[in-house]
Amino acid sequence: MDGRQEGRTFESVQGESSAGSIHTPSSLLLALEASLRISRYATPVLLKGVWRPGSGREYNGFCYDRLEDEYVPGRQISIRIPVSLRGALREGQTAVLKGVLRVQAQDSGEGLRLVFHVAELMGVERPALSEQDLARAEILRARAARESRDLDGLLASAFYRGEKPRVVLLTGLESVVDRDILAALGSAAEACRLEWRRASLGSAAEVAAALARAVDDAPPVLAVVRGGGSGLEVFEDPAVARAALQLPCVLVTAIGHTPDVTLLDMVADRQFETPTRLGQHLREVWERTSAKTVASVAAALAEADTLRP
Repeated sequence: MDGRQEGRTFESVQGESSAGSIHTPSSLLLALEASLRISRYATPVLLKGVWRPGSGREYNGFCYDRLEDEYVPGRQISIRIPVSLRGALREGQTAVLKGVLRVQAQDSGEGLRLVFHVAELMGVERPALSEQDLARAEILRARAARESRDLDGLLASAFYRGEKPRVVLLTGLESVVDRDILAALGSAAEACRLEWRRASLGSAAEVAAALARAVDDAPPVLAVVRGGGSGLEVFEDPAVARAALQLPCVLVTAIGHTPDVTLLDMVADRQFETPTRLGQHLREVWERTSAKTVASVAAALAEADTLRP
């Protein structure tokens, strides 16, 4: 470095600056903000994009969210939106917003960010429905058109007649949920005719095929039982739900995935949170029916005694 430059003072640099006054970081950021306020963006403009919610934390009646570009992946802008307008939006909707562009300091204090201040919600568009969404809607309409079959009535009727209701349980190839169901049933297991069928519950095609086979067999009750864990997307497959809709019997689901509800659950006549809960319910129906039967017999005997001479 030239020795003459090494000796330059702050005052000499300030005096020689061709850029005008020397700014502090704060004053430079404020100057940038002011320049934006007097530009054409100070006039309200319309902004269209896909709304994505932020943390939801409220700041004096406003929230900070994002608006993503519909056509340029990864391109987005922060928006400051009144809470009163935010309630009309749903994640993934395309919205048209009216507002102005502003510069705001980062929460960290390092630099600025552009924020679109929303003044008015001009309109929203519903996200386009996928083929799977359309299939799901069709299936749910078909299910709504059919009344639910009465599981408890069917079981109780068989118990009253002294019969063992036939219940077919479809479970995984190596599943051990049968132990959970039998443990929950207890002594009531002898009052039911349980039949176990196994299939790969990790394959939508195999589950649909297993349900289709049950159409010809037509057991009074068919239960799809599975423990918790991943792989629930199989029970969201429209092919599985369509096969379930063809069943002439009571369809029960007992999949350990609380609190999620799959499409197959919504198609079923009765849904239980876990296989254990299904076993408990079968036992409860048997116990209620047995108690009523005993009470009926006792009442009949008591009436007979009153009629004796």
